[in-house]
Amino acid sequence: MPGQTTIYRWLLNDEEFRKQYVQARALQAESLFDESLEIADDARNDWMERRGEEDAGWVANGEHIQRSRLRIDTRKWMAARLDPKKYGDKQAVELTGKDGGAIETKELSPDKAMEKAARSIALLFAKAVKA
Repeated sequence: MPGQTTIYRWLLNDEEFRKQYVQARALQAESLFDESLEIADDARNDWMERRGEEDAGWVANGEHIQRSRLRIDTRKWMAARLDPKKYGDKQAVELTGKDGGAIETKELSPDKAMEKAARSIALLFAKAVKA
């Protein structure tokens, strides 16, 4: 395998390699997603048998359950970074004007803009004093 520095140099200088790298990272995110489901579905070692005289029976294996949760959370985090559009938590918000058109704006003179800002600040202070 080439070294990390070599990979970064190829990413900077080789357009075709860069495209393949992006595809490989998207496939890695898919693989992490699939692994998360496998981990969640695998209940082996979730329970332990105790054979003591006083506490015989089956009990939850908290350490194994917590480790599985960590493994899933790590894969979710990595998948969200590798393919944020598909696995990320962020939502895009688009603003449009009337009937889906452009948003109408008004240009204010610097004096009017300052006056409007001062009124907004005064209202905020008034609300804070009431609270």
